[in-house]
Amino acid sequence: MKQLTLNQIESSDEIKKWLGQLPVDKQPIATQLLTRLRFVSRDGYAQWFNSALNSLSMTGNYAMYSVRKLPKNTPLWDRSGAIQLRPGTSQGSEDLVYSLISNASRRTQNALDHPSIADLKQNRIKNILLIDDSIGSGDRVASFINAMLQHDSFLSWWSLGLMHITVLSYARPAGAQAKIIDQVKGSDHGKRVYPKSEKITFNSHFVFNQEELSKRWGDNYQSILDLCYSIKLIPKWALRGYGRVMGNIIFEHSVPNNIPGLLWFQDRQNRWNALLPERALPDWFILLINSNACIVSNSSRGVSEQMQALLTLIKKGVKNTTIIAHRLNCEHKLILAYFDMAEKSGFINQNHRLTKVGYELVFKFTRNKKLEKRNRKLYIPTSWCADSTSNQPQTLLQKASNDSSNDQEEFADSIWDF
Repeated sequence: MKQLTLNQIESSDEIKKWLGQLPVDKQPIATQLLTRLRFVSRDGYAQWFNSALNSLSMTGNYAMYSVRKLPKNTPLWDRSGAIQLRPGTSQGSEDLVYSLISNASRRTQNALDHPSIADLKQNRIKNILLIDDSIGSGDRVASFINAMLQHDSFLSWWSLGLMHITVLSYARPAGAQAKIIDQVKGSDHGKRVYPKSEKITFNSHFVFNQEELSKRWGDNYQSILDLCYSIKLIPKWALRGYGRVMGNIIFEHSVPNNIPGLLWFQDRQNRWNALLPERALPDWFILLINSNACIVSNSSRGVSEQMQALLTLIKKGVKNTTIIAHRLNCEHKLILAYFDMAEKSGFINQNHRLTKVGYELVFKFTRNKKLEKRNRKLYIPTSWCADSTSNQPQTLLQKASNDSSNDQEEFADSIWDF
């Protein structure tokens, strides 16, 4: 899995435009969110699929199906027992999985590509392999299995324990397994000869605890959550992603809806512009992930708000990385990466002091900042004011200065009598 580096983020005008929608104090948190994302390429997913398929060591014939979203209460099979036709439009992640299944069935004689009920019966298939890229809430997998059970023959084979299903996915939450088994039709009672939990197994490359956010988002995960909840234009169900999974894995061929909504949700009125609109990786994003971008700009135009804030703090004499992380409200590791990037860009030296280029940068972007307009709503003209001198009580010294020159010396001496 790949991840975005600070150099790549700093070099992307598209990401800077997306960050510009947020308040300045929220942009370091959004940058931290981007560095926590993990990206899986098409080739990486294909290599995992082939490796996982070989590790299963299926005996005899087995059937492979790509998990896809079906309309509610729609069976997978038609009246003849054949697979319901897929729509002509692209189905997102399922398209790549379909092609991988097709290639695997050509290489292996005992692997069947989306067989019909008649093919299952003729080849006496006992092992069903369901392939998905990433499981989030588990709703799609459970509904797909239930759609398979909406055929009398398949349901009878399932009830008699003649069928075993293996769900193969690149990633899944640890709690999805129990949720899927619970939603699948059938009983899991201990007195059942074939309880449904014994007829479904799971195999994933990456299994994570949905509630342990620190492992995916870092120790400062609460700030990232606060950022997600602060975007009011995104529906509540999408703030943490579908099923509140708060996933961080993105596939090159498909963007899961279980990642934070501020990344992929597109407001219809364009009040919020998504970084990954239509849940797809733009071409520029794919090129960025595979690039070795480096910021070498010596102008304030090529420096992000986060870097500007860091250099400003250094100019003020704040050099402790822990204090800077607290000031910018982001992870300590991220600040260390910023220091490294600032040094490589020539903004600071090895002693974390501003170089000549760094001083010029700070001068430029502080000079270009707009001065705050004075609030003149409470402005009172001087001509409206009463004489403050005549209305205020005088001190002893003021009174002494107002006396005659002869009396002033005598009054000044009398002060010491108190």
